[in-house]
Amino acid sequence: MPKKIIDQIRMATVAGYDYIDEDTIQGTVVSPMFLQQNQLKDMVFTDTSSMIYENRVKLNAQASEQLYNGKLEIALFSKELAEHGLNKNIDYLLRDPSIGSRLYLGVVEESSYELLNAIDSSKGAGVYLSDLFDHNVQHGNLPETNLKQFSQSIKSDTYDPFLPMLSLEKGIPSIIALAFFKDDTLVDSIPIEDGNIFKMLYQNFSDGQYNLVTDTYKASVQNIDTTRKFQVTDRKGNLKVTINVKLTGVVREYTKENLTKRIPSFEKDLEKDFKKKANKLIKQFQELNIDPLGIKEHVRSSIRGYNKKRFKEEYQTLPIKVKISFKVTESGTRR
Repeated sequence: MPKKIIDQIRMATVAGYDYIDEDTIQGTVVSPMFLQQNQLKDMVFTDTSSMIYENRVKLNAQASEQLYNGKLEIALFSKELAEHGLNKNIDYLLRDPSIGSRLYLGVVEESSYELLNAIDSSKGAGVYLSDLFDHNVQHGNLPETNLKQFSQSIKSDTYDPFLPMLSLEKGIPSIIALAFFKDDTLVDSIPIEDGNIFKMLYQNFSDGQYNLVTDTYKASVQNIDTTRKFQVTDRKGNLKVTINVKLTGVVREYTKENLTKRIPSFEKDLEKDFKKKANKLIKQFQELNIDPLGIKEHVRSSIRGYNKKRFKEEYQTLPIKVKISFKVTESGTRR
C-alpha cells in the first residue's frame, strides 16, 4: 500500500447512502476539518453514481484532499435502499482492509443525506453517532450489532440480521426502531421502546431497563441483569423450544404505595407483561418467516440428526414457549 501523509488526506468518519433508482444511489460522506485546538467543522460531500467507489471518485473531485475510509465510524443506508437489499452495498466495506469489522451500520427512515447534514456536534458527526450507538448498546435497548455480525447473518442459514433505525426527531438524530431483515432485505421493524424485549431474548446483558404500565400503577425497573437459555426437545417427532429468561433489577420509580409489601405481586405483574410481549414478538417473527433470535441455530446444535428441510417447513408453526423469572434486588428506602 502506498504511504499517505496525514495532513494531505481527508478521513471520512461517516458514510450514508440513499436510493435514487434501480441503478443509482446517492452517496454522502462526512469528513472533519480541524480549525483550532479542540474545534472542528464537518465537511459534507455528496453525489450520485451506480457504484460506491464510482461515487467516491466524484466526491474526491469536490474535496481539497483525497478521501480515505481509515477513520470510518458508521455507515448508514436509507430505508428505501434497505428494502431493495443491502448485500451489494456493504461489499465495499468488507473488501477495504482499512475498515474495521466492528463498524456500526444503521438504517435511516428518511434520507441519510438529510440526517447527516442535521448533526451539529463539537465532536463531529462520526464520533457523535458512534457514541449514540455505544451507550444504547451498553445501557439501552439496542442489541449488539456491527458490520461483522450483519454480514455473517446475511450468509448464515440459522440467523436473520437486524439493524438499528434512525430518524430526525425534532431535528435531532435518534434511534427510533429495530429493523429486521430477511436475507439482506428489510421486511419489518419494531419501536426501540420494545427493543428491550428482543434484547433480553437475544443476548445476556447488564444494566438494562424495563417500564411496566398496568391499570393501577406504573413502575420503572433499572440496572437489570438478564440471562437467557434455550431448551430444545424433540419427543416422538414433536419439536418444542423453550426460552428461559431470568431477570434481576432495581425499582427506581413506582406510582403506588406500599411497594415493600407488594413486591411478590409486582414481580408476577412484570413476568406476565414480559411474557405477553415476548410471545407477541416471536409470533410476529414466525408470521414473517424470519429468525433474528437464531432459533434454528439452537435447534441445529441441540438435536442430533437435525433436518434443515424439516425445520424450514415447521418453523412458522413451531411451539416456542417463554418462561420468565424476575426478582427485585432493591426498591429504595421509601415504603
